[in-house]
Amino acid sequence: MNLHKEAWRFPALLLLTVLANIGMGIVMPVLPIYFKQYDVSVAALSVPYATLVLGRLCSRAFSPAAIMRWGHRRAVMAAFLLYALVFAAYMGAGSLAQFGMLRFIEGLVEGVLAIALNDLAIGYVRGVDSQQRVRLMGRFGSAFGLGFLLGPLAGAAIAHWLGL
Repeated sequence: MNLHKEAWRFPALLLLTVLANIGMGIVMPVLPIYFKQYDVSVAALSVPYATLVLGRLCSRAFSPAAIMRWGHRRAVMAAFLLYALVFAAYMGAGSLAQFGMLRFIEGLVEGVLAIALNDLAIGYVRGVDSQQRVRLMGRFGSAFGLGFLLGPLAGAAIAHWLGL
């Protein structure tokens, strides 16, 4: 792959990776507010995390076939669209069961995104000298971490902005 000819692709991939991982943490600051509003116990805080992880695990069963059938671009676009729909649906979740189901769906979507983005990154660095490949994959790994850091910050800012 000619890195100079397609130099925009890897930064775009990094941006998509950060955005995808912001979603996982954006809900964290809102959870205690949500649970207090619906009188859900503190012990029930594990439900949204468990269902998210379960969704991610379940997505491994169909993600590779879906990505190969639809292609990476369509799979990523569909995942981001579903992601947006899930986040919009959170506002109407009136019970822990509904919230948990939405987190499960979010986990399914994140699972598809993680596989598609990882595969794209691996394909991008194929044929690149090992020093540059390690540097690029380090940036890709950092994009995951940056998304995990920015998610709770964005969630807290949104909660503050909405006066929650």
